[in-house]
Amino acid sequence: MDIVRADPYKGILSPAALRSFSITKQFRDNRSSITSLDFDSTGSRVITTSQDESLHIYDTDAGVRRQVLYSKKYGCDLAQFTKHVGSIVHASTKVNDEIRYMSLETNQYIRYFAGHTSKVISMTTCSTNSLVSGDKDGCVHLWDLKQPKSIGSINVNARALVDCDENGLTIAAANGKSGEISLFDVRYLEKGAFSSTQLDVFGQQIDNLQVMPPSGDHLLVTLDNGSHTVVNAFSLQPTLYLRAPRSSSKQPVQQRCTVTPDGNAVIAGCADGSIAMWDLVGMEERGRSVDVSCVWDGLHDDGAVNVCAFNPHSLMCVTGSESLAFWTVR
Repeated sequence: MDIVRADPYKGILSPAALRSFSITKQFRDNRSSITSLDFDSTGSRVITTSQDESLHIYDTDAGVRRQVLYSKKYGCDLAQFTKHVGSIVHASTKVNDEIRYMSLETNQYIRYFAGHTSKVISMTTCSTNSLVSGDKDGCVHLWDLKQPKSIGSINVNARALVDCDENGLTIAAANGKSGEISLFDVRYLEKGAFSSTQLDVFGQQIDNLQVMPPSGDHLLVTLDNGSHTVVNAFSLQPTLYLRAPRSSSKQPVQQRCTVTPDGNAVIAGCADGSIAMWDLVGMEERGRSVDVSCVWDGLHDDGAVNVCAFNPHSLMCVTGSESLAFWTVR
């Protein structure tokens, strides 16, 4: 498999290569829909959570499943690898709204993070020791993995969707209902947002917010009608609108889409099990709206694709419905 090194983006992540993706491996290990995906920092492992309350870890180099864990008591969602080898965090779906920090070696919890009073709907690791999370009621917490209590919090009033830059210094937070997007300096959370804007969401709600690689100078905002808006992270002004597929069967579902490591393509799953891609190269100069560039050759035959994640170091994308699919260049 081609590896994405320090600066070969133009050669490897070309539009032609991305258009030729197809399914090379498919796993049918779950009995319910997969709800989250995350790669570790090396791209050699991917973790999934499912509505069947299982967590699966796959070796992306060997193309095999390595580990299965269960969280029957608390449920699981939004699992992510931490920067510490052999540990993960995941949100709870029942009993309470705590975030759980787990050792994969011992299958035991290291620590619980208590502070949210409604379901955690967005979460990301920000640096070696920090984590940011947002809940359904609009509360955002910043956590130090070494401490059980929140080290800072803000409130965006409703449906807090969060992400952070690669240095862990800036938090992007959206009010999913109103469309307001704000930026916060993690060192001065108590001072409030240093930049904020009201995004025109055309009567929709924001379903997801991502800081786009590689430099974090754009944000990707996903609306619940399957469209996306690319926002300049400095001016907080929209620069591109990615239109949802016209075919009703190709409508992206409410899910977490993914961005290629060079920031030049957006990939999302569709309701019919297919994968749509938007090519962003040169589009800011050509116009404000972008149609789907292609639909990949392949199909999840077991329902809508809920989640997508692009490997940060390899020419690979992973998508999840009830099954998990590895996509590479055919």
